[in-house]
Amino acid sequence: MSDSCIVPRAELARLRTNQVRPDRRLLVLVTGMRKGGIGHATGMLLALNGHIVIGAEREREAGLKAMRDIRDHGGAAFFAHVDVSDEKRVERLMDVIDRKWGRLDVVINNAGWAGDPHADNFIDLDVIGFRHLLEANLVSAFVVTRAALRRFLLRQPEGGTCIYLGSAEASPG
Repeated sequence: MSDSCIVPRAELARLRTNQVRPDRRLLVLVTGMRKGGIGHATGMLLALNGHIVIGAEREREAGLKAMRDIRDHGGAAFFAHVDVSDEKRVERLMDVIDRKWGRLDVVINNAGWAGDPHADNFIDLDVIGFRHLLEANLVSAFVVTRAALRRFLLRQPEGGTCIYLGSAEASPG
């Protein structure tokens, strides 16, 4: 794991104090869970601190490798093969979470990508490429957040937390 991907312990502490019952294990959904990425490092740190991690990733093998790595280090991790910009699939995932655990404490929206910096600049980017970037970076966060908020606001008196992560990779050089 790269040090730049680690979530500072102070952030985890704030996460815990933001919950009504900070003494319990949190159930955390992390999107964009591919081995070696920010989601993987975040999920690893959460799992090694005793929380249950559900990793959502659209690329099956990349997500499975991340989950296996977390489990190999002793963490509790479950894999969801899902494109989080797909509304129906995210709702099905939330239904599975409801049935298996009965709650969701935290959502970490990490899914997204910056595209190819040589081909996806504003001048050269075509409409199809632009739509792909919107789906990966904005629509996915909207879909997951809305589905989580439905649970946090309507079904869980203790609420929940949504966190949004980004990468310096998306910054202009």
